[in-house]
Amino acid sequence: MEILQFYSKSKITASPETMGGVRNWRQRLSNFWPVRISPLPITVEGRELFNEELQFSSVEQAFHYAKFRFTTKTMSDSEILDPLLHYPDVLTQSIKPDRVNDATFKEQARPFMVEVKSSSGKGKMKKAGYTLDVVTWNRARVAVMEHLLLARWVSDDKFRSILSASLGKYLLHFERSGRKSFWGGSLNKADQTPQGQNTLGKMMMTMSSQYKQYCQDGETKE
Repeated sequence: MEILQFYSKSKITASPETMGGVRNWRQRLSNFWPVRISPLPITVEGRELFNEELQFSSVEQAFHYAKFRFTTKTMSDSEILDPLLHYPDVLTQSIKPDRVNDATFKEQARPFMVEVKSSSGKGKMKKAGYTLDVVTWNRARVAVMEHLLLARWVSDDKFRSILSASLGKYLLHFERSGRKSFWGGSLNKADQTPQGQNTLGKMMMTMSSQYKQYCQDGETKE
């Protein structure tokens, strides 16, 4: 099986240069790529996440917003009146996806998403007075990510095109932590086999195979 690595800093010219008719498809598969999503309400590990009025600029932003629902911090009077004030500003700010291209992604969108990701890091959470329920969050994070990828599938036609065209290939979400990585991994230098749990890549491969099965079932019924 052909192994294709992707992440937010992937080279645009890496072969194959297009997937599903989409150029720069590796960066576009990244959760950092701006896309407007409105996740449906869901309850995970007893926490109610999202509502129909919330919109996010990427899967990454929505994911870290959800992570803060698994923290403990006494809410101020103003935060009780407006719950969005309970979250770091970067998790409620927006980027217009239709204005993002290869250049603006590198210069503006990606740095913004790096800030989004770091907002829920242990150090920044502690400094801001938040304490993460690590055990519960670790149980919840996969279900949260699956929910957000589905929201992206529904709203992002290029995401669907890329995943549909990648069926039969191994999508490896590159992370420098390699074999220690939960969400991604890397290629073993000795034999070029994937190492790391590659949870994100496996989720995307599952989505593409399920979509193919859905289409085949539809054709059979006709």
